[in-house]
Amino acid sequence: MTPRTLFAAMYGSSFSTTRSKTTYSLENSWILDSGVDIHVCNNDADFRTTKPAVPDEDVLIAGSSQIQIEAWGDVTIKVD
Repeated sequence: MTPRTLFAAMYGSSFSTTRSKTTYSLENSWILDSGVDIHVCNNDADFRTTKPAVPDEDVLIAGSSQIQIEAWGDVTIKVD
């Protein structure tokens, strides 16, 4: 049996006029960081449960850049 770990995560979105659609090798992967309180997901289909975020609930990312959180939820991550 493969061990599974439950994590809390959030789903957010941002818009940039210079954003282009590209793919990369880790596009559908999770990068776990034990030094953070939350993990960010770019695919709401990964969530087992979701709860809508409060409209003014932003997270600070890379200096002064902010991203609006769309939902909070739980995901199950398969750890090999």
